[in-house]
Amino acid sequence: MIISVPTIQPLRTLFAGGPAVDVLKLQEVHPVVSGNKWYKLKYYLQEAIERGVTRIITRGGAYSNHIIATAWAAQELGLDSIGIIRGLAPPMLSPTLQDAQSCGMTLRFIEKNQFANFQLPESETASALYIPEGGVGRLGIQGASDILTDIDFSSYTHILGACGTGTMITGLALRALPHQQVLGISVLNNAPSPLTEISAWLKNWPTVTPPTLLHYAYGGYAKVHPTVLATIRDCWEQEQLPLDFVYTGKLFSATRALIQEAYFTKNNRLLLIHSGGLQGNRSLPLGSLPF
Repeated sequence: MIISVPTIQPLRTLFAGGPAVDVLKLQEVHPVVSGNKWYKLKYYLQEAIERGVTRIITRGGAYSNHIIATAWAAQELGLDSIGIIRGLAPPMLSPTLQDAQSCGMTLRFIEKNQFANFQLPESETASALYIPEGGVGRLGIQGASDILTDIDFSSYTHILGACGTGTMITGLALRALPHQQVLGISVLNNAPSPLTEISAWLKNWPTVTPPTLLHYAYGGYAKVHPTVLATIRDCWEQEQLPLDFVYTGKLFSATRALIQEAYFTKNNRLLLIHSGGLQGNRSLPLGSLPF
């Protein structure tokens, strides 16, 4: 699997008048295993190879970046894959699930109220590796810490990323330097979670300074919000940078709001993490976005 090194792009116009802001473009690392998904999957995939398993099992929603990334990676490694999908099977599969199925993933649809606790029979899991939804867990955190490996990030005062489960933000905190603050922009209507989970994970790394979580849900997970859509349009028109409406659009919108609220000083230097997820925009009606 060929993974590209992401580049850093200065954002000279979108945040004009505030501190210097750059973006680390993780969407560049791979056309399918895009953004932070590669980093959160990499050590799980390594474990699958080392254990010699024949199947990978994971779970997610109909437009899950994790589902399509896992399906593609499993196929690349010559492994079977099973995706446990939240909700009953629709009359027509989402583009994401169609792509996952075309990569050989077997889809199992589970009612939403049974999804969290559903378990496959042991006959299917005996020779399989289970990857938690979104790559959550110690291996996912270790992988996310590698996001900053190939770049010089020493000059930044703040590192910001969209936060769902908290896995990526926790990984960034592992790699951050003493003078840097890691900010997680929580995009879910579940504050103060995932602080509890992050605190539990960081018991494995007691010397790490926990990230700071700020709540900018903009209506809740996967909700279409006019402020976020406006930011996405502005970012494309001014910086030629595509964003998604679930994660990075909220990250950039929240950064704009924080600058307006004088959260940062002019001397600060910000690095935003573009965590990928652009394929999720396919859930929007055609014409919703300018790219």
